[in-house]
Amino acid sequence: MGSAYGIGLTLLRPLALALGDLGEDSAGFLSSLGITERSRPELFVPAPSVDRALEAIATRRADPAFGLTLCRASARNPLGFFGHLVWLSSTLRESLQRAARFYTLVTQRVYLDVEEHPDGTASITQRLRPGAERGTILTEFAAATVALRYEQATQGRFRVRGVTFVHSTAAPQIYEAFFCAPVTFGAPQDRVTIAASALDAQLPFADPHTTAALATHAENLTGPAPATVEARLRALLKSRFALTPQQASLVVCVYSGMRNKEIGAAMGLSEGTVKQYLSRIYEQTGIAGRTELAVLAADLAKSR
Repeated sequence: MGSAYGIGLTLLRPLALALGDLGEDSAGFLSSLGITERSRPELFVPAPSVDRALEAIATRRADPAFGLTLCRASARNPLGFFGHLVWLSSTLRESLQRAARFYTLVTQRVYLDVEEHPDGTASITQRLRPGAERGTILTEFAAATVALRYEQATQGRFRVRGVTFVHSTAAPQIYEAFFCAPVTFGAPQDRVTIAASALDAQLPFADPHTTAALATHAENLTGPAPATVEARLRALLKSRFALTPQQASLVVCVYSGMRNKEIGAAMGLSEGTVKQYLSRIYEQTGIAGRTELAVLAADLAKSR
């Protein structure tokens, strides 16, 4: 089932540029994946094929942390359309929320879960979709890109407090030196933890007009118009799970990236009531929590 998930051309072309900067055959990399000059931007290549191509390069280079190496090389250039879309945000929080929302431009097998916690930390977690195969190099590349690019953009205000990876490594010291923070391998989740206060950091690239235009284009690439999405979600949630109109509206809010406090204000409910309604929705849909609910809604929104 994992082979059904793909890696987007919006990521593969910037990766090819980074490989070229490392002295690798960037054109050969793209060609091996069936990518040509005529390939359309919405193309996705089966993830295992991309993993094998990158692993072959890492093995030839004898590089045990090739995801980090690839991140350093790619940091010299914008990360394609997705990078422009994310970096033109006004704050770190807005940037991460936009990254999570449009992550399907980059990969079909992983979604981002951005959460703020009561202990004053925030986490950016890469969660696999059901049946997807984990790609070690791209998982490391994503975590490293978050750490390196946001630290640069916020003049050091963004600081990693800890990193966890599901996979193992023979060279953990390389990772701790890169992240300047404890790195744990063999963990339950692939996650970067930061101070929640950093989410309010201003980014210097904000341009609301350009961002709006890019977001509109991203919406066209990732799915139908918002009004169509909402109508589809409401209808499918009612027919498949027997949710009430109010419950369906709450799911739409979760899908839109709203937090419980924001949902409560929009729907005239207390934050506690929102949590109670969510618990009931989890039971009715047979899922474990908020992140899975957002994924379910995204899948329903894209269904035909």
